[in-house]
Amino acid sequence: MVWFSPKNGKLQGRLEGPSEKEKAPVVAIAASADGKLLAVLWGPGAGKSDGTRLRLYDADSGKEVAAPECGQQVSAVAFSPKGTLATRDDNGVVTLWEPVR
Repeated sequence: MVWFSPKNGKLQGRLEGPSEKEKAPVVAIAASADGKLLAVLWGPGAGKSDGTRLRLYDADSGKEVAAPECGQQVSAVAFSPKGTLATRDDNGVVTLWEPVR
């Protein structure tokens, strides 16, 4: 996935998914209110059925900073204005995360 800086609109580079070989599609994406973090929910790779994977990236560098273990099939991600990350699984359960910065 190509990533552009939220500060200046310039191309920052490419975000690598859980495994580039898998060609995992992006299911959902959310940016923190301060523009410092990007949450990307990657779907199963080609021919896989092992669920989604959540990755957090530094918005300026595009580098992965965390890979929270969700445990369930996550279908949505969002940040609150204060920076809390919310995930929703396919059973409707919402989990709140406090990303470490």
